[in-house]
Amino acid sequence: MKKIRLLLVISALLSSAAHAEKLSAYFAYSVFSQPSGSPYIETYLSVSGRSVQFAPNGNEKLQGKIEVKWILKKDSQVVAVDKYNLLSPEISDATAPRPDFIDQQRITAGNGNYMLELMISDRNSTEQSVSIKQPISIKFDKEIDRKS
Repeated sequence: MKKIRLLLVISALLSSAAHAEKLSAYFAYSVFSQPSGSPYIETYLSVSGRSVQFAPNGNEKLQGKIEVKWILKKDSQVVAVDKYNLLSPEISDATAPRPDFIDQQRITAGNGNYMLELMISDRNSTEQSVSIKQPISIKFDKEIDRKS
């Protein structure tokens, strides 16, 4: 019986240590053209659940909460901006695996060169936010789009 208890305690400690990573996320984007409208940027954000602090959410479950802020600029002018909380799937207890979670956004933008600044932070942690700046170029020939 003592071996089982010790194994459970060691497993819980290892699980806690595995969850102590810094916030980790992967960002990607694609640019699309629409024959009936303006081109748009589609962003993809995947957050590693193991790197997020989970906290009680009021539903007797634990949940991660990531604050996402992005700013799209063209020639130093702000074209679009958004700020929102991205919630992870709920888990039942602290020993449950922490699932990865994703976000997808679409931002309407015409032809041109842009800078997308993305900032994310874990709302359940005191760790500093993570940010990137990504240049994005959109160039679609409107004549080709109309012929499609």
